[in-house]
Amino acid sequence: MSDPNTPVNVTSRPVLEVSQAWPVFLWSEDTLSKFESDVLPHFLPSCRWFAGKARKLSRVSLRKMDVQGHQGEFIFCFLDTFFSTGKSETYQLILACVAECAELRTGAVVAEVRGATNAVLVDAVYVPSFRSWLLEAMIRGGADQKSIEQHPYFSGATGRWVAIPHVDLQHQPMPLPDGRLPEFEQSNTSLLYGQRWFFKLYRKLFLQVNPEPGMVRYLSAYGFDRVPAYRGEIEWQPDSGARMTLGIWQQQIEGQGDLWALVLSLLKSGRAASHEEANQQLNRWVERLARRTAEMHNCLVQVPEHESDFSTAGFDAGYREGLKLHFDQLVDRRLALLNDAWANLGEKARLLAQHFADDAARIRSGFSGLSTQPLQSKRIRIHGDYHLGQVVAQGHDVWILDFEGEPESSVADRMIRHSPLKDVAGMLRSFHYAAYVAYYFDESGVPLEGADGAAIESWYQSVCRLFLSNYMQHLDGVAFQLGDPVEFRFLLHLHMLEKAVYELGYELNSRPKWAIIPLEGINRILNSSNASLW
Repeated sequence: MSDPNTPVNVTSRPVLEVSQAWPVFLWSEDTLSKFESDVLPHFLPSCRWFAGKARKLSRVSLRKMDVQGHQGEFIFCFLDTFFSTGKSETYQLILACVAECAELRTGAVVAEVRGATNAVLVDAVYVPSFRSWLLEAMIRGGADQKSIEQHPYFSGATGRWVAIPHVDLQHQPMPLPDGRLPEFEQSNTSLLYGQRWFFKLYRKLFLQVNPEPGMVRYLSAYGFDRVPAYRGEIEWQPDSGARMTLGIWQQQIEGQGDLWALVLSLLKSGRAASHEEANQQLNRWVERLARRTAEMHNCLVQVPEHESDFSTAGFDAGYREGLKLHFDQLVDRRLALLNDAWANLGEKARLLAQHFADDAARIRSGFSGLSTQPLQSKRIRIHGDYHLGQVVAQGHDVWILDFEGEPESSVADRMIRHSPLKDVAGMLRSFHYAAYVAYYFDESGVPLEGADGAAIESWYQSVCRLFLSNYMQHLDGVAFQLGDPVEFRFLLHLHMLEKAVYELGYELNSRPKWAIIPLEGINRILNSSNASLW
């Protein structure tokens, strides 16, 4: 998350000289060229949701997909971004032109507009009238097409913007609540409507349907009531090709914050005089989280016949070979990153990094066990990016959020069935992170002198045992066919190692000082007794 109140340097805004009114000027070839070459490369790095900051941006191309609003005042755009290295990425931006922008958050204003129009070009989510129109359009099941179709720039592409409301969203009492931005920013944009609804606007887009709306709809429909209920979605439906998910509507949850912050607070309190009470509270949260995790997985294994997108699977040869290849490529990418980031690592992290490099063959050998290990359990659709930050505390219970899947994976990969223990591994790794942040780093993220490694290990083993025992108590082991302890340990060990190696890439790219956490994790997974935890 980033601070939404970051001071904005108004004088640094780019200026777009135009000879026509809004929105006509955006169809001018000269204006569009300047917008793509000068304005967007300046604007995008200021946005929390732009994931390409670490790479050199070489070109941005704007696609005007649709004009919407009561009078055609909002333009839905796709931004195709190209980099000097690596793959291109597509983002969603809705543009509006207003006299002034009341929101002074970073990323609100795209450019000053001067000439035939003197105004401010903004990201429309910061405009109250857009937020109101969005809910109205969703409840109607689409925009007021009669007024829009009279606009000369109705559509810039062959396709249509489509609102798909759930029946519960269409029958709501009036007046409708105003939309507001939350006090935090994330990799997508959230809009909150009173105490009723939550809308997530996806920023980075995929040329396929995002898996999250389907997961939320399924879980809501089949009895798992600890996910904010599905209320609809918005799609771009091209005349040819795959549909693209633009956003999801859900029940709004008002909680005490995510479990990451709560666990950290209790861990730090546990080091003070009130540690017994804090530890008891923490244990209660871990037990409840384990139960809800098992119930989520139970819902995903008991699949009605007509829900083919959620059918279960076994450990067939194709899956085993695909997973082995994925692991091998993951290790290769992390070794390359370590080589590039070596100078940014501390002394202890370098030692652990060398151990990782030396153990690469051993890691691959462990993954190769997929070829020979007898595996009888079921694979299901899973959360895929499961950690403490994806769980919200409310009262004495929890809500599970954000079913988009692993950020580094393609949409197709996110929909692959896996063992539910992959989610479990993600949560156990999150507990390991929490222990390090509470015991190893100071408030600014700098390693503490003489950090107590024994305390970290002791708490981590304790919480893992507690989570796993409660998880297995509530998991439908018969439906999963996961009763063999050898198979259980093998799969959990495999996915714990996968997750730690995956985490290493994020830290090397974003927070090199934190790379010691996944490096320590890899080392302990490889060298400690599995039986000591599970």
